[in-house]
Amino acid sequence: MRVIRVRDDGTVDDGSTRIHCDMANGGLAVAGSTSDTQPATRNHRAGLPEARKAHEVLAHEVEECGIALLQNFVSTAWSVWNLPTYAGWVLEKSRKESYGRYADVLRLIGARESHKRWLLKDPYHLAEIDILLEVFPDACIIQTHRDPLKAIPSMCNVLQMFRQDMAGEATLIGPRQCTYWRNALDRAQAAYKRLPRNFFNVDHRAFLKDPIGTVHSIYRFFGLTLSQGAEQQMLGWVAASPTSRHGPHRYAADTWGLTTTEISEIFSDYRARHQFE
Repeated sequence: MRVIRVRDDGTVDDGSTRIHCDMANGGLAVAGSTSDTQPATRNHRAGLPEARKAHEVLAHEVEECGIALLQNFVSTAWSVWNLPTYAGWVLEKSRKESYGRYADVLRLIGARESHKRWLLKDPYHLAEIDILLEVFPDACIIQTHRDPLKAIPSMCNVLQMFRQDMAGEATLIGPRQCTYWRNALDRAQAAYKRLPRNFFNVDHRAFLKDPIGTVHSIYRFFGLTLSQGAEQQMLGWVAASPTSRHGPHRYAADTWGLTTTEISEIFSDYRARHQFE
């Protein structure tokens, strides 16, 4: 199974959704789509209009593939919610079985297009990077990087909007997210040091300036061919989908029990490594 994985780094809300949607126009197989009948789509268009500014869900657009990974309920993705007992329990369990089932689901979905390379995206894969690379040893990982001072509060806001009944008290969300994504980031950095050819790093700032140029660099790095037709489709999607079309996504660290100083300290080495300071 040939896999390209668009992965968020430890700061989550960093532009990987736009890269995912952009590259999905290049003829790759994708998993995770929505329809008008699904609750997430209805919420966006009715009860959660503000969510469209943060992470728009559209009918028949590509979406994150994590639903397939959650089917046996053994995943650290669940632990980001206000589930402290589960969070402790799942850390003692191996998630390899979850990824084995996940791979089977992908094979089933793609049975009629086995010649295509998968394009997949979900931030919670980051915390399971070692198991993912064991199950998909040839995975091409696109790791996006954004300043945690912006990404962490943004992620907290998204969680509160989408899962108000599960996210818990607002002031508890921030510390929980920082702990989770700091650990996930450490695992990803260790994996990158071992297997640098499996990873392509994308700076959020550079991607916003030149999205198609970034995609060209990704294709070259992994030895892939970007056809002229695919590039034109990508250009059309970028032109039709500006990030500001629903207005600015506003968020503040102190809403989530954090200060910018605390976030800076937790991610100090990461921010220095990527010159966010």
